[in-house]
Amino acid sequence: MNPVTSALSSVTALTQTLLLRQGLPAGDVEALVKAMGQELAVKYLGQGAEGAELELPGGRIITAQGEVPFSEGTQLRVRVASENGTLKLQTLEAKPPATPNLLAPLLQGEAASLIAQLQQPSPALELAPLVQLMRLMAAAPEAAPPTLETLTQAIAALPKDMAASLARVLGGEVTESPAALAQRILGAKDALLVATATELLTRLQLLLKQSGLAPEPRAVIDTWLQSLLGRKAPEASGARDLLPSQGSRILSGADLAKVSAALGKTTAPPLQVPDVWEAWIKGAVRTLADPELAPREAPFHAIQAKENTAFFEIPVPWAGGKPLQLWVEKDAPEARGSDSDSVTRVLLGLSLTRLGETRVGLQRSGSALAVRIWTEHPELLEAQQREIEQELQEIAATVDVRVLPLGPGPVPELRAVVVGASWHALG
Repeated sequence: MNPVTSALSSVTALTQTLLLRQGLPAGDVEALVKAMGQELAVKYLGQGAEGAELELPGGRIITAQGEVPFSEGTQLRVRVASENGTLKLQTLEAKPPATPNLLAPLLQGEAASLIAQLQQPSPALELAPLVQLMRLMAAAPEAAPPTLETLTQAIAALPKDMAASLARVLGGEVTESPAALAQRILGAKDALLVATATELLTRLQLLLKQSGLAPEPRAVIDTWLQSLLGRKAPEASGARDLLPSQGSRILSGADLAKVSAALGKTTAPPLQVPDVWEAWIKGAVRTLADPELAPREAPFHAIQAKENTAFFEIPVPWAGGKPLQLWVEKDAPEARGSDSDSVTRVLLGLSLTRLGETRVGLQRSGSALAVRIWTEHPELLEAQQREIEQELQEIAATVDVRVLPLGPGPVPELRAVVVGASWHALG
């Protein structure tokens, strides 16, 4: 970074130029002269029109020409130097700012913590209907132990803090690669003799108990392992009949009655019944936005609601399933002109068995509905496009559905749209 680029004949002239340009008091000028050749701790405030704005130890703010490749709030350790009469701040170390507690659910994910709540021996009464739905959806045949490839992919998708905890449980280093940690799981004692995923899970849960981890990260990892290895949701002791007698603000009796009626009309598995999906998503969203049930996540969602946006990470309770990520934004009529309808956009991100990574974008304006489906295998949906349009015409007068291929290369997660500018699902 070069605060001054014009040639200067001496350090005195240099500090005078800074004084004239930044309005530094005499005391700060003297401090800069004394700091020549030494190290200073400065704070990067952001990129302004004239360059990078830095806060000096005394609290004075100066502008350095050039760009700083770090996030705002980063603490920099720099050396004050002069070269050919030009002052330079040589960066020696950069320490990013701590993650605000409000953004922790966004950066660390909130699906695992919700599943952990639902699998507790005695979940909160309000969560009882959601626990019933989870058990219904999670009913699946016993799975075989996963392959090295699937384990590696699952570990690579973990948040850094969770991957570090897993490495500790397995007796490895936090810097080990996902492939190395996957090999440790499959190389657990007597793993070659393990015939089912449940048996392998039992052995891993024993390692968890012996790991010395705190209860919260231990519960999160246990939940992840259960999902990954295909174990059915455990029966909660003393909670066999979980329907609350006085109703629930999470899912009402009418919600569950609708699901029961839909299942009674078909022999299809619960995961193929739309009413089950609808109830599960509704219940998960309400739980994550409830300050009593999700004290860590709810403040984040309350702040977003004031901006007419929402982002949720909803768990899918079956083996190996990635969370369903949901982004919603709404334009008020006054933002589009007094004669315009409000516009709501929704983007879903999920991974499906046959379609692979899939993104579904919806835009609703008045009686018009536009749908875009991006997927790794669009050919599997193209034959059903007309059928999808006809079904959606029951809820909208004008329907426009398009099926598009997902671009090559890694697909970013939806949480990327939350930390950036407002995202428009349909371009």
